[in-house]
Amino acid sequence: HKKVLQYEYIGKERIAKGAIIVCVDSSGSMNGTPEVWSKSVALGMVEIAKIQKRDVFVIHFDASPKESLHTNYFPKDGSWGLEEVLDMAEYYSGGGTYFEPPLDLSRDKIMEQEQFSKADIIFVTDGESTVTDNWLVKFKAWKKEKNVKIYSILINTYRGTTVSLDLFSDKAFSLSDINEKQMDDTAFKLFDLI
Repeated sequence: HKKVLQYEYIGKERIAKGAIIVCVDSSGSMNGTPEVWSKSVALGMVEIAKIQKRDVFVIHFDASPKESLHTNYFPKDGSWGLEEVLDMAEYYSGGGTYFEPPLDLSRDKIMEQEQFSKADIIFVTDGESTVTDNWLVKFKAWKKEKNVKIYSILINTYRGTTVSLDLFSDKAFSLSDINEKQMDDTAFKLFDLI
């Protein structure tokens, strides 16, 4: 039985708000509180997007290739139902962690679907993963060209640093001590950016 907290916060108005892509780490080490918190962020994004009429695409990642990653789509018209929300909240793979596939899938979504052409990416993980130099050069060039913003959250339950996240993120937050006040503060900062 999991209680998923839902943050309801409406960020400051921005011109031409785009869609939101949320990459949620579903690796084995996310089990427990980190998973609940990451799903709470995703649910909060879905709620904000519904109010602001924005599309949301959630990517659950582990060490699988991009074609195998589990996803959820929440159209801005609100045509999704409780089943999609429950599927997003309950999905968990328990695999390893690899950052490139979910970021590649995010790039594909932004490039191939008009409604995601101005999307921001939220990236939530508790682990570190290396990205190859060749991949990073190409990804950063694409990110700059398309003016894509990536906001990452490291749920630091044991050892991690934001070093690998800083390589591709515009802003990386670190939750070093998971407690309700720190989670709320980080969620509000994140929602304010979006």
